[in-house]
This record gives sequence, structure tokens and C-alpha cells, in this order.
Amino acid sequence: MKQCVHHLAATTLLFALSACHSPLATRPVEISFGTAQSWIETELFFGLTRRDGSLIDSARWQQFVDGVITPEFPDGFTVLTAQGQYLDSAGVLHKEPSRLVLLLYPQDAASQNEPRIRRIITAYIRDFDQEAILRTDRSQNASMVSRRESATRQD
Repeated sequence: MKQCVHHLAATTLLFALSACHSPLATRPVEISFGTAQSWIETELFFGLTRRDGSLIDSARWQQFVDGVITPEFPDGFTVLTAQGQYLDSAGVLHKEPSRLVLLLYPQDAASQNEPRIRRIITAYIRDFDQEAILRTDRSQNASMVSRRESATRQD
């Protein structure tokens, strides 16, 4: 039994040590830290319930993302799943699933992006019978930190 425990311990140790020598762990990596620049972050809050109470399903939401948001911001954006609530114009409290779209773009591109953002909002209000979309904008300092693998690989 004692010999079996030693054998098991030795096998476990060899397995653990072999995992430490993966090609990814030994590959040289260069990191490029970009210079922070002034950007604007726009948040768009989309409720997933129409005014009649019916839900906008995930397939229809994805069609909107693919057909409306992506063509306006082909360089990228982020979509977060949320749960929201708001008081409508009649004073009724609504709780609903929501999506938060984050757009980040250079400060000097604000005038170019404004009509794009307005087209997204207008399309959503029109196509999904919404009372309103919440929009926030704020200035941010942002920089891209990227990984570049070295041309010489150690395999």
C-alpha cells in the first residue's frame, strides 16, 4: 500500500510538472501599451419589452444587432445583458430584461458618430414600439493594450 501511495504521488508530480512546460508558457510575448487618448463612451439602454407588454426575443434582438448596430459600428461594440426598471410617462413602473450597448470612439469622431447613434435609437424605437431609450455619454481616457507574439517561437 505504501509503495502504491508513493507511485501515485510520483505520477501526480510528473503530471503537474509536465503541465508547466506548455508551448504557450515558454513563448516570448511582447505587450504594446498604447498611449491614453480622449474617447467618448456612449451607453444605450434597450428594454426588451414592447409597450403592449410582449417580449422581444433573443433572435429578434440579434437581428437588430446584426442589421442595425453592426453596420453603424463595424469596428466593434459591447452588449451586456441587464435587468432594468423604469417609470413610464403614465407613472407605471415596468421591470424588464434589457440590453446595454457600449460604444467607445475617439473624441474627434463624435460628430461622425452622432448620426449613427441616432439611427440606431430611431430604428429601435420604431421597430420595437418603444416609448424611450436611455442614452448616456461621458469622456474617457482609453488606450489599447495588445499582445503580439514574437516571430521566433520556441516549440
